[in-house]
Amino acid sequence: MAKARSSSHDALVIGDGVAAALTALTLAAGGKRKRSVCLLGTGNPSPADVVAASYALIDPHAFTPMGIARAKVGLLTDGALRGMTVAGVRDAARAQYVSRSVSGCCADGARLLRGLLSLCRSAGVTLARGAADARCVVADGGVEVTWSGGRASGRVGLLTDLDAGVQADSFGLRQVRMAGRLARCYGTVLPSTPARMRKAFGASPALQTVWQLDLEGFDLSPEAVRDSHAWVLPRKDAAAVGLMISGERGESVAPARVEQLMTRVLAQLREQRALPVETESDAAAHGPIETWQLPPAAALEIESHVGKRSLALGLMGGFVAALSGQWIGPTVQAAAIAGLVLDKAAKDPRLQDQLGAFSVQWRQKMSDRLRSPNTRLAFLLPLAFANQQIADRFCRAYLFGENF
Repeated sequence: MAKARSSSHDALVIGDGVAAALTALTLAAGGKRKRSVCLLGTGNPSPADVVAASYALIDPHAFTPMGIARAKVGLLTDGALRGMTVAGVRDAARAQYVSRSVSGCCADGARLLRGLLSLCRSAGVTLARGAADARCVVADGGVEVTWSGGRASGRVGLLTDLDAGVQADSFGLRQVRMAGRLARCYGTVLPSTPARMRKAFGASPALQTVWQLDLEGFDLSPEAVRDSHAWVLPRKDAAAVGLMISGERGESVAPARVEQLMTRVLAQLREQRALPVETESDAAAHGPIETWQLPPAAALEIESHVGKRSLALGLMGGFVAALSGQWIGPTVQAAAIAGLVLDKAAKDPRLQDQLGAFSVQWRQKMSDRLRSPNTRLAFLLPLAFANQQIADRFCRAYLFGENF
């Protein structure tokens, strides 16, 4: 990234991840007037933003406010999905939701982030590093950030994907760890061939999820086992596989046993036809096992993401889907809203009033997706297996955050 020694901008964006890049791109390329933007990061995004085994189901239209043409969406994502399959190990049952049109574009964080940073450069965003030691000052005239490599000022600021730190304090944002469920995720990528993937999943693949997994012997509580599930995201020449262990205590498996855990999960996925049945010689040929936690940092209270001349979003703002644990999909939606709000606020004398509109717009579009359900999805599985309407609602709640 090029260093910004001393520069003035319409907006400053502080953060390393998908949320930061998306909002910077929206400001620089999405509005009627292209804003001058400085994107300041540390160069070390959160592991949750770059794991290859992560996934998101993103509405292709969600990229429109960012000025990303439909032709370029394919450069950021891994193809289209047209539904979701739910399988239960204990019940030996399956249910499927099939969309008449494309349900969304699937993406992993690493590829999406690389593509977004490239588009930011093309749109004229100033990219700089130094957020780790940055000092932020918010005054009536604007926002100023100073770091070891330079100084930048702007009328408005955005903080994204940062652990609770001095930056949030400078902007008057309260730092309170949100009460809620923690999830530990384990993932890997299984290389394959386009022919094998087409044979296994067809020309219009669906997200595969498997519940009621046998995780006995890994020192997990009954609640964590009950609420855990695995997913398979079909790609052109590989399958991304993940396991989410969800619970109040953020339980995890001993590092020495992670490989054994993944081997058992892969075997159950194959039994449930969620993965192609491999030959004996390549059954263990998977990539490195990645581990990440959701949320990965102290999150702000939902009510406190509007600060002095600033907004906070991304994982820092608690934007993680309550049902599926996805963060990229909600982040794309939140970044589009934040970018458009900051665009209006950048030249409005009633700047703080414009920023306040973010809360209203965010709640209208996203509150259902982020609200924890009043029942556990695991309890609804038998109903989903027995009734197609319940199965459709189950899958749409998981994929799109619709109110179940």
